[in-house]
Amino acid sequence: MKPFLLLSKQSTALITHCLRSSESTPPHTPPKLYINRHLAREHRANPALDPSCRNAVFTQVWPHHAPRRVPARLLLLCRWPLSYSQWWECEFITEGIFDNGGGFRDSLSDVSEELCPSSGDVPVPLPFFVRTSNQGNSSSDTRDMYVPNPSCKDFPKYEWIGQLMGAALRSREFLILSLPALVWKQLAGEEVSWSKDFATVDSELVKLLELLEGVDREAFEFMFGRELTYTTVLSDQRVVELIPKGSSTVVRYEDRKEFIRLVQRARMEESKEQV
Repeated sequence: MKPFLLLSKQSTALITHCLRSSESTPPHTPPKLYINRHLAREHRANPALDPSCRNAVFTQVWPHHAPRRVPARLLLLCRWPLSYSQWWECEFITEGIFDNGGGFRDSLSDVSEELCPSSGDVPVPLPFFVRTSNQGNSSSDTRDMYVPNPSCKDFPKYEWIGQLMGAALRSREFLILSLPALVWKQLAGEEVSWSKDFATVDSELVKLLELLEGVDREAFEFMFGRELTYTTVLSDQRVVELIPKGSSTVVRYEDRKEFIRLVQRARMEESKEQV
């Protein structure tokens, strides 16, 4: 589809037509949400105190989308036309603020900041994304990125995040998620490359495996000895085995290319379920 769009002089019109033809009818009045941002700020300051994240703005908005928790009339459908510019109406508890559109956008900004904090010096309030390894590498130009958390299995909420992304595209609202090219390409169904795309996640690992592939036997033994095993560390910092009993199996020089292949596959597919 993408090559066709690039060649077509009518690509913009075609995309607009596809979006309009798949629109859903917006509600007559937006759902009204009551959000306590004071509790959300307390949670953001120390997320470890509440692993359920029940006070996050994201979680306060979520029940109005979950089909099993609320009546169908309150569901937040997401394929709205461009003219439907306010997805929900906010009343901020204890703030005395009633929404004329600005409150909705403030809540959307809060959700963005909870999912992918703009500062690298604060904890991540929600479990859906984790910082890339590049965030610890100041030399990388993609160091402020996040990837879906391989450990998080809350797929209904991932689906909702995707719907919010689609709604933002349709309505031209801002939902700022700092995701690397690897994730965007996977979402778009494009082919991904280890050397180019995974470098936006962990450039140091890409360089290390390039070095490992080209090293001679003497240098391999000097660098790794018997310390290199069939394991790798995922973005969520979990150590996983690449083969059965991989943590106790030493990588031999002649098997290093197979080891590289296994690492690349494990890391490229680490967030496949979440995407």
